Amino acid sequence: MQESTLHILHAGSLSRVMEELRPRLTERSPHLSLLGRGGGSVALAEEILRGAPCDLYLTADYRNIEDLLRGSGKLIRAVRFACNEKVLSFSGASRFAEQVNETNWFELLADPEVCLASTPPDADPGGYRTLMVLQLAELHYGRPGLAARILDNPKRLVLPAETPTHEINAMARSGVIDYMIRYRSSSVDLGFRTVPLPGEINLGDPRHASFYKKASVELHTAGGAITVRGEPIVYGAAIPESAKHPEAAEAFLELLLSPEGTAILERRGFTPFTAQIDTAP
Repeated sequence: MQESTLHILHAGSLSRVMEELRPRLTERSPHLSLLGRGGGSVALAEEILRGAPCDLYLTADYRNIEDLLRGSGKLIRAVRFACNEKVLSFSGASRFAEQVNETNWFELLADPEVCLASTPPDADPGGYRTLMVLQLAELHYGRPGLAARILDNPKRLVLPAETPTHEINAMARSGVIDYMIRYRSSSVDLGFRTVPLPGEINLGDPRHASFYKKASVELHTAGGAITVRGEPIVYGAAIPESAKHPEAAEAFLELLLSPEGTAILERRGFTPFTAQIDTAP
């Protein structure tokens, strides 16, 4: 059988999952070689629209498939496959590392000596979800102006979209970055300390979906402005119509959604999306 190269563009938060899946795909399908690249899910979707090779797209926000890909092109298949939540992530080198807790974290982030970092909202769901968490925290704690105080902090850092994940992690471990509002999966898997956030603001509890909608962020994309509203975090996978190897992409999806793939997701801190729903028209 002729060897095929499977091009996968995936959310950066899935990098370690991809590392585990790669050899298992080779075992199942020796004729497939996997070429994967991580990044911000919004930026990757825009690459696909510009013609970048992609057989399978894995995004940290299923809405990116609906808002960016489905409306401007056709999809062979799209599924939801994992859930996550946001936590406050930090290291032993972070300022106030020994004092921060569930009752004071939002006040400490406004301290002028504290560096809160995030990825760019226009490129990455992790970035715009950070803004949503802060909006929801302001409402949940009844602290008008809280989000603005944190976001206007002179030490706040929005990292360039092309910053590699390993560099972000090194900055966080060294104390250059004090705190990030990261996915629980990334924080746990990489060994960072965390402060859990209330279900009302962590974007991970479907029971609070109506409250999450009170948060919104306007994204500036190549196709124009898009307003995204808060909702429970759900990862999605899509096979674009431009895929050169759709059968290979289906083989990878089969592995991802299998008990073996589900076990890897759980081990890496994700919650599998148990009701995989094929949403292709």
